[in-house]
Amino acid sequence: MSQNLNKESIAIVTTVSNMKLFKKTVAFFPDNIKIFVIDGSDGLFGLNSIKFMFKKLRQQKIKWIIMADEDVIFVNTESVFSIIKEMKDKDYGVAGIRDGDYYLGEIKIHI
Repeated sequence: MSQNLNKESIAIVTTVSNMKLFKKTVAFFPDNIKIFVIDGSDGLFGLNSIKFMFKKLRQQKIKWIIMADEDVIFVNTESVFSIIKEMKDKDYGVAGIRDGDYYLGEIKIHI
């Protein structure tokens, strides 16, 4: 599936407040995708982090941004590309899943 997408146009942006955790989970991020790390240890997160991201990435040739916290573990990295492909085919601009304390029942894996 990933062969149909230009990986140069995809980036992962993560706002990290726990660098020790990020150093462990980054190994599970999809291969050959640019990773941009925002230091969230001083309170740069939420909407401020998003505004900062768009300002800094303005000159990059990125069509798809995956925002992932440092606690995310990509179990099936190829599924990331199939989601992007489906979004592209259906002309979707945004997709997401709620983060935080919200309990989602029996859903065991989030992409």
